[in-house]
Order: sequence, then C-alpha cells, then structure tokens
Amino acid sequence: YQSVLDPKLHPQALAAVGALRQRADLDPASMYDVFQLELVLGQNATVLEQLPKFCAPFRVACSDISINPLWIPLRGQPRFEALVKQYDTASKPAAAASSSQ
Repeated sequence: YQSVLDPKLHPQALAAVGALRQRADLDPASMYDVFQLELVLGQNATVLEQLPKFCAPFRVACSDISINPLWIPLRGQPRFEALVKQYDTASKPAAAASSSQ
C-alpha cells in the first residue's frame, strides 16, 4: 500500500501489479483488485484493454460498471461507454430489465 501512496514508489507498485496479473490462478475477485490498483496508479489504458476480456466471462462482475465508483476514471471514454452499454444492468430501470427477460 505504501508504494501506491508514495509516487516515488509507483514503479515498484506497477511491477508488483504486473507480476500479479501474470498469475494463471487469478480469480475474478482478485482481478477486480488488480484493476483497482492499476486505476489508482493511472494505468487507465491497461484497464481499458483488459476489461472486455474480464467482462465477457464474468458478466455479473460488470453489471454495475455505470454506477460503481471504481470505474470513475474511465467514464466518458468511448471504449468504456461501449462496455457500459453491453454489460451494465444496474442503471436500467427494473421494469425495462424484467421486460427483456
């Protein structure tokens, strides 16, 4: 955590996050944590590149991306907004969601 808070240690934090990302046994909850760390470290482009690969098999994890504060740094970016349209269900009215079933 110290390396996230101290800008001089960001390279160290990025190296740790990169090593974590390479793990084959990374579960969805842990990948979510990786995204969070990357966003805090300003790695928005990396997250935007990986997020579609995460959302496709774990749709429920992306069902609230329009309202989840984690994704604030990505809001307004076309690639992110396309994911919101594709996966988000949290911001849709309940009536619209139930009529589409």
